[in-house]
Amino acid sequence: MPPMARRKGKSQQRIKDWRQRLDGESDSSESSRQKLAPRAVKLPEWRRDRPDPATLEGLPRREGMVVGLFPGGAMVRADHELLLCGLAGTFRPPEGASALAVGDVVSLALTRPEHADGNTGDDKDRADGMILARAPRRTALTRPQPRSGKRRDEYDERPFEKVLAANMDLLLIVASTRQPPLRHGLIDRFLIIAERGELQPILVVNKIDLAEPDEDVLADFQALGVRIVLCSAADGRGLDELRAVLAGKQSVLAGASGVGKSTLINAIVPGAEAATAAV
Repeated sequence: MPPMARRKGKSQQRIKDWRQRLDGESDSSESSRQKLAPRAVKLPEWRRDRPDPATLEGLPRREGMVVGLFPGGAMVRADHELLLCGLAGTFRPPEGASALAVGDVVSLALTRPEHADGNTGDDKDRADGMILARAPRRTALTRPQPRSGKRRDEYDERPFEKVLAANMDLLLIVASTRQPPLRHGLIDRFLIIAERGELQPILVVNKIDLAEPDEDVLADFQALGVRIVLCSAADGRGLDELRAVLAGKQSVLAGASGVGKSTLINAIVPGAEAATAAV
């Protein structure tokens, strides 16, 4: 029998088998490969412990702020406690921007009753809570996501914004007088980003112990209504004014490498211990 005829015969047999299944008949002669059987899937223990969305209603709730991200979840600070949280199956963030970002306010369901009492020992395979929803963002520090990214559909024309930080009040644009020198164009770009995200920009000129800032450059930014703070993280000048500006505000820092962002954080936030390096 020609090969084509054999393949045609098998095709006809499959059609006959499916008709028998639909009619409720059985054929003991059919091969085991043609029989349908449920596939057994072995789930790891931590996945079996993950709560079903239908059971989340009875779990205790909290609100918190996202302070860190990892694939499939986030670190959330709630009631002065850090919680390792996954994403609930019912979590549906708005489209067009990052689902979660540092600074987002989220509602949580604690996955185990004992966590409501603060008993959260270290366990790499356990989620302390499940993120149910995200509150609307007041402000957003964003940048456009490139269309050439491997996770983007090249034919999708809808704009997408990569959110770097959400709900911040101030954007501290850190520059320095020397090492490296102040870059007027870069500061202009940060001012545009702050305007788009509805953040208040503050220009922080660091390293005034090395050289005095250019008054003409400062005058350009003052004419735009930008508040300027001159300081030195090395000798402490201007730090009291900077602390007063930051009091009661949520802030994010931006600036070129080497301008002293980490050094300023260490000078203002006790115990921060941000990594620094010589320029």
